[in-house]
Amino acid sequence: MESAPKKRILILGGGFAGLTVAMELDKKLAQDPSVEITLVNRENFFCSLRCFTRWPPAIWISQRS
Repeated sequence: MESAPKKRILILGGGFAGLTVAMELDKKLAQDPSVEITLVNRENFFCSLRCFTRWPPAIWISQRS
């Protein structure tokens, strides 16, 4: 008996959207061995600075107290 061909999901771009989609699909399909998820990005790292602008004022305020 032949096994069903593997389903392959290719996500291009590892920004916020690509990374979120990859993580959600991984959660939902982790138990399914017939699915392979691949995330392709130019860089080999992910850097998030979206909250960076909120931290310095909070640090400055806490140091003044």
